[in-house]
Amino acid sequence: LHLQSTTTPQLKIGYDNTYFSTISVASNSDTTFATQQNGVFNFSDYVNANAGLDVTGGALTITNQEITQLTGGQVTFAGNVNANAGLDVTGGDITLTGNSSTLGLTINNTYTSHNSVMKFQSNNVSKFTMGIDGSDNDKFKIGTTSIDTNTRLTIDSSGNVGIGTTIPGNLLHLQSTTTPQLKIGYDNT
Repeated sequence: LHLQSTTTPQLKIGYDNTYFSTISVASNSDTTFATQQNGVFNFSDYVNANAGLDVTGGALTITNQEITQLTGGQVTFAGNVNANAGLDVTGGDITLTGNSSTLGLTINNTYTSHNSVMKFQSNNVSKFTMGIDGSDNDKFKIGTTSIDTNTRLTIDSSGNVGIGTTIPGNLLHLQSTTTPQLKIGYDNT
């Protein structure tokens, strides 16, 4: 099948005159796939997009599959991003950029343990972890390899801050077996 025309769309495939899809090729070789009546394109096999994939005015949904490799490029998300199975970025950065009164990152764990954490690693080894400890009244903690391992800082729901303790009893609670527990000075001398 060879279709050549300067009139777009060059190809129209339809169920009837109401439900159909079109393929158009512009003079610069841009190819546009379009549907009528808010239709959806379903791909049941591999899709190669060597020159890029632009989804405008809709959503790109990848279900139970992986984007296994992205070489020399970037993925740009506009709007909400749901990474229900996880998001792994190797050798790059995740940048949040917005133009609104609120720009945020939400970590929501719906599993029964309810620990929501961010880990800071060096060479695949967790150095610090911060987050909500669901097994300890949803306290915010900063620990080493996990939030409940070598906890360095704890903030409870009443705003008490503990350093060296996970059960702060005052607005600021310092606990240590070494003395002095608190040092205030002009410099290190």
